[in-house]
Amino acid sequence: MSDIIQYPHGVDGRDILGAGTTAIVARLDAVIKFADASEQPFMDREKRVYERLGHHDRVVHSKNVLHGDISCNNVFIDQILNIKLGDFAGSAMDEEAPLICYETSHGHPGIAGICTKSEIFALGSTFYEIMTGSKPYKGLQDWDISDAYALGKYPSLSSLAAFNDIIAKCWAQDYGNVDEILEDIKAEVATKSAQAKWTKTSALIETPALPIVIALVSLLPLLLLRSHK
Repeated sequence: MSDIIQYPHGVDGRDILGAGTTAIVARLDAVIKFADASEQPFMDREKRVYERLGHHDRVVHSKNVLHGDISCNNVFIDQILNIKLGDFAGSAMDEEAPLICYETSHGHPGIAGICTKSEIFALGSTFYEIMTGSKPYKGLQDWDISDAYALGKYPSLSSLAAFNDIIAKCWAQDYGNVDEILEDIKAEVATKSAQAKWTKTSALIETPALPIVIALVSLLPLLLLRSHK
């Protein structure tokens, strides 16, 4: 396997945890969720994976499809760490009723059925899952999670390195469509990029032994529609 895979910069065979005929998992556990934090939780290789999320499989946006089970369990990486959305077997297609539903941590009890709002809410939980390495309210029973969501209570976002506001707006149902999320993602990436450049320059001048790694994430999981009943 190591002899035929062309690894992206910063990744080699030592990072591979599992491999199959169509995908590999590189220092990630269930699909794309990061493993427990290391000395530097957001290294270049992780940042590279995130940056690819907004650039693949955008054809899904032009199709009358709602996934219905958005989470890291259904986001896969191939041998060169391109992001692929999978498992559309029970999705809502061409206005046909879905045969699946969201995980409790990715669905809001106040949103009926599978629709654009439910997809965006699930996307917020998926963003959270990617950023933290665990599902929202991991360890709680399903009914406790549903009760918390019904009361408008969500996990704290204060410790996240980026995209706190975007996740919060997904959960609060403040977005009307995916284009609005993309605009916020672009704006935050631009802001973080500027901050990273300034911080790096300042660190080199003042404290050269302490470089600061800032996570720049561009992470639309390639899956929502622009409109659906």
